[in-house]
Order: sequence, then C-alpha cells, then structure tokens
Amino acid sequence: MQHGKGKIDFGNGNTYTGDWIEGNRTGQGVYIYADGSRYEGQFKDNKMQGKGKLDYASGDKYIGDYIEDKRAGQGVYMYDNGNNYTGDWIDDDRTGQGVFIYANGDRYEGQFKDNKMHGKGTLDYASGNKYTGDYIEDKRAGQGVYMYDNGNNYTGDWIEGNRTGQGVYIYANGDRYEGQFKDNKQHGKGKMSWGQKTEWAGDMYEGDFIDENRTGQGMYIYANGDQYEGQFKESKMHGKGKMIYANGVAKEGMWSNDKFIG
Repeated sequence: MQHGKGKIDFGNGNTYTGDWIEGNRTGQGVYIYADGSRYEGQFKDNKMQGKGKLDYASGDKYIGDYIEDKRAGQGVYMYDNGNNYTGDWIDDDRTGQGVFIYANGDRYEGQFKDNKMHGKGTLDYASGNKYTGDYIEDKRAGQGVYMYDNGNNYTGDWIEGNRTGQGVYIYANGDRYEGQFKDNKQHGKGKMSWGQKTEWAGDMYEGDFIDENRTGQGMYIYANGDQYEGQFKESKMHGKGKMIYANGVAKEGMWSNDKFIG
C-alpha cells in the first residue's frame, strides 16, 4: 500500500507523482495524462480536491478550486482562443458570479448558469455599445438598458436578444419613441416625438406602427398646430382621415400618399 511520496505509471499513459495516504492519492501531487494534459495541485482520495492548476493539451488552462475532480468554487479559466473567465464554478460549469473577457475586447460581468450568461449582468462591447440587464441562456431577455456608441439608447423589454415588448428608445438627435417593439423594430402601439435637430422638429405621432413605419390608425400633430387623425400607410397619410389646420380649416375624407383626394 502506497504511503508517503511516490510515483506510479498507470499503464494507459497517465502518471502520478506526489503524496499518498493508505494507497490513495491524497495531498500534493502532479498528474500527467496520456494526451499531454497536466494537473498540479491538491488531491484527496484519488481525486483532484482543493487548489490546483490544470494545463490542457488543447492549450486551455484552469487555476482554482476543485471538488471531486470537478471545477467548483473560485477559479480562472484561460481559453486557447484568448477568452478568459474569472469567477464561480459548480460541477465544472461557470455558475454564479463571474467576469468573462473575450479576445475581441468584449467584457461581461454578472451572473452565469451552466456556462451561459444567465441572470443580471453588464456586457461592455469593444465597439463602445453597452448592455445592462437580464440574460437568459446567453441572450438578452427580460428588462435591460442598451446604450449604443452613437448616442442612442433603449430601455425596456427583451426577448431572445431582441427589443421585443414595451420600451423607450431615445435617439442622439433628441427623437423619442415610447411603445411596443418586435424584433428590434417599432411595432404595435406607440408614441413618437421628434427632437429639434430634424426636419420634423416638434412634431408628434401617436398610434399604430408596423416595421418602423406609421401604418394603421393614428394621430399626427405638427409643430405648427396642424393635426391629422386617421389612417396611415408606410408613414404617410393614406386612407380615411381628417386634417384640422391651425387656422381652423378642416379636410375630411380620403388621403393617398399624404395628399387629400376627397
């Protein structure tokens, strides 16, 4: 029965050099696998247990805690592709709180479950964009704020990584949309107001949207006091509607491509 210091060749290409207690690998040791992977650290009852470092033949490297041969506790995993993770582990998986830094410069800090971003977190993109909010299985899902590098920002609902549900989108030029979204587009009921840096400065629309366009029923109020209420198609007055001009004159009837046709 091995006891104390010793080395063993298992016959399958694996070897162990280190401490033994009553025939078991227990204490400090080095385990080299046939494929070239190498673990150096603590053992208990023939399993990696405690602090250790595993250099994988693939080029990956893990330094941290082990429980019964699995990464568990705190640890750092460096991937051969340049990505790296620092944080909590359970049963070999990134689960708990951690920081994942991508080779391209993106950085996520937050909660993980089963190796995926899951829960609350913040992802700073190398592009300058930033998202803070909820994740489900690596995708933005739930409530979150996305700040774009061009100055635009969105606060609201997310499904499957897309702006879907209720939200507010504020443009860098001062335009503001509040309402429903579907697959990253204004879609459903909403309200749009234009900022001072556009040709529609001071105008406001409230009503239906389809794929970013005013389509359906709605009301458009112009900065000069004119007001149209009725049907729209592809962001133009189209169908039945009534225009009341600021001077009191009114036109009611059919419209086509923003023109009154009677």
